[in-house]
Amino acid sequence: MSHRIITWLVRILIAFDNPHIHTRMPVIGGINFPVQTQGRCWELLIRSISTPPGYPWLAEAIEAGFLHCVLKSAAENRNLKHVKIFLSSILPFGFISSSVLTQLKTGLIQDLADSPQLTASSSFELWKGVASVANTRIAVLDAWETAGRHSSLACDNMQCGRIEAKRKFKCCAGCRGANYCSAECQSVDWQDGHQLVCDDLRAVRFRYPELVHPRERSFMHALTHHDYQCFLFQISFEQVMFMRDHPGDDLIVVFDYTKATGVEFKVDPRARLPGNADLAAELPVQWVRHARSGGRMGLHVMFVGEACECKARLFLLRASSAVFQFGLKVLARSTMFPPDSADEQLHDKHGVSALIEKTKGRFTEIH
Repeated sequence: MSHRIITWLVRILIAFDNPHIHTRMPVIGGINFPVQTQGRCWELLIRSISTPPGYPWLAEAIEAGFLHCVLKSAAENRNLKHVKIFLSSILPFGFISSSVLTQLKTGLIQDLADSPQLTASSSFELWKGVASVANTRIAVLDAWETAGRHSSLACDNMQCGRIEAKRKFKCCAGCRGANYCSAECQSVDWQDGHQLVCDDLRAVRFRYPELVHPRERSFMHALTHHDYQCFLFQISFEQVMFMRDHPGDDLIVVFDYTKATGVEFKVDPRARLPGNADLAAELPVQWVRHARSGGRMGLHVMFVGEACECKARLFLLRASSAVFQFGLKVLARSTMFPPDSADEQLHDKHGVSALIEKTKGRFTEIH
């Protein structure tokens, strides 16, 4: 991406909002140069913002004032095709990015939204829904920053699994994908199988370098954990039903952040992800660790939009104790009601609620 090209494109759009520009640029041969040039700028901006990973370019555009251009166009019912694409397919993808949310927080979100002209426009309902999701994510960002952007890790020696502040861990010098609280734990995990996969993981890291900044990934961890806690009851209820219907099968929890309406989750069987190219190298390694964790690890997948691409990111749920997962398994085996009946669902909901209350504060969970 050329240096600051997005900023200059936004400035051109802002300049074209000046009515004097339109009076000085005539219509020649039936071609309205102001309108045509403005349309080209919109197309080039959207194409530029859609270059992977997308988040830095979107943040730059908002910082330069692009959201003002979008909402002004929406209020005046101009460039509606581009307005709809931006509000429904591009801007919501950025709501998992700390840099994008920071620019939204310091830039706009409510200013122009209060104008009667926008309220009466055909794009207002779309904007209102998008702004609601943005404000929810900004609240998560604020809480994360207030807490000092705290980040924790769990030891990847499954015989240990200690959870501490990130600074207390060291990562594998080979693949950079495993973390240990001590040299002893690294040695144990090496013998337990890491030596068989370290070179492959290292090769993947060099073949497909990470485009997203570490701070962005850290916020993604925090966001996933926040939403997991918000949906804990519903996720746990669906896990119980899954375990009863598929005894002995592994499951994954999927958080879909590609929707303009906010995050959606589902509990899927392990088989749903075998061919996902984004996770081809990492998944087999983590399933082996999952099997050795004794219920202290869960595989959670975050589907995100990076520019115009949908990407799967694996975020492991690590727990200091298996007490909660053990409780869910007991609950899945305990019902005597007809399958999928209202009585069975009521039994499961009461059981999950009681388990959450009973185990509250007894263990630590992180993503």
